[in-house]
Amino acid sequence: MNGRRSRSSASAVSSKAADNSLLAAVVEGRGIGAEVGMCFCDLKTSEVILCQIADSQTYVRTLQKLNLYEPSEILVPTTAVDPVNSKLVKIIRESVPPSTITPIARRYFNDAAGLQYIKKYIIREGSASLLLGIPTKYFCLAATAAVMRHIEENRNAMFLHHSIQFKYQIFQGSMVLDCATARNLELTINLSNHSDKETLFGIMNETMTAMGARLLRSNILQPLTDERTITTRLDCVQELSQAEE
Repeated sequence: MNGRRSRSSASAVSSKAADNSLLAAVVEGRGIGAEVGMCFCDLKTSEVILCQIADSQTYVRTLQKLNLYEPSEILVPTTAVDPVNSKLVKIIRESVPPSTITPIARRYFNDAAGLQYIKKYIIREGSASLLLGIPTKYFCLAATAAVMRHIEENRNAMFLHHSIQFKYQIFQGSMVLDCATARNLELTINLSNHSDKETLFGIMNETMTAMGARLLRSNILQPLTDERTITTRLDCVQELSQAEE
């Protein structure tokens, strides 16, 4: 589509509209202080976010990611719910209630298969750096395999080769806000009406695309802590403001 959309003729994309096509998978390693691998796939934008976290016993970082992206469905291994729910699954059920938790066979969480999926579907441009570091991220690769297999078998969707934007995210340079803090501050959800209206996100949101809304939401729920990055952004805002004048 050519041409710009004027702000007056297009409404901003809400956080729910941005994320209603988002599927996630979560898998946890064994032992104390085990790592958690996650994969988020947006079927609308063909974007896949990967992350692997050495989390605490309260899974605050894992919950922050799930709260950030608000997936409509979360895949977990059947071993995490049978015979009883694991601690991680219990916490997810309590803290991310809108999402549907779907147990699938543990064999689908296969790191080797996940790496093959990435090599098959990743956009070639700029893929070298990700392919160099991702092979040792076994748990996020396992989560990737589960997501891609589930999409093929249950979502009736297929991707063209080398058509997906894969991104690996780390926590460096940003603050960790737990779900309770984000909720009490009404950053993205209004406690009175459970919508994003009259929240910080709702006030600031003038985005026109799902990806733009998600980026804004990410910056609100993961505030930057790196001084150089913050200064650069402030300089950009000042330049845009002066250009508008």
